Amino acid sequence: MSSNESRRSVLALRIWGMVIVSLVSLAAFSFIGQGFEIILKSKQTDSWVKHDAKLLEFEAAVSDSGNSRASAVYSISVKYKFNINNKEFTGDVFSHSYPLVSWNKAEAEIERKRYDQKEIIKIYVNPLDPSESVVQPHMRGKVWQPIIFGIVFAMLPFILLYYFIKTPLPRY
Repeated sequence: MSSNESRRSVLALRIWGMVIVSLVSLAAFSFIGQGFEIILKSKQTDSWVKHDAKLLEFEAAVSDSGNSRASAVYSISVKYKFNINNKEFTGDVFSHSYPLVSWNKAEAEIERKRYDQKEIIKIYVNPLDPSESVVQPHMRGKVWQPIIFGIVFAMLPFILLYYFIKTPLPRY
């Protein structure tokens, strides 16, 4: 391989590296955005109205992505209906944090016991848009983890860019 070809292959490797890292960085910004959206949505629900709803379905499920309990993800799914001004609405949002935040077994068990045998539950309804409702309006779980994860991965291209600028191309 000639020195010119070697320089081009190193340069091509750097360019592809930056493209891949930039895509990872975009995904990281998505995590940051989702985390802040949960925080904002949870703050907005402070002004929502508490209302009774009929519980139609409730399930605390486990999806096992491996054969160890550490790889299991516990999730809550819910469906309910309620009436406002003689108009019927249905909802299926348990918490604004889900599905971004996974549940651990203890949390899923607590929620299962709290809602499993109930027919009427308390929900929170947006007074401006009654079709928007939630069972648990406040943030749940570790919302800061995806934000921190996103910030770390968003810095990765800058670290690599610094490395690429400081490291000269090979001269043959």
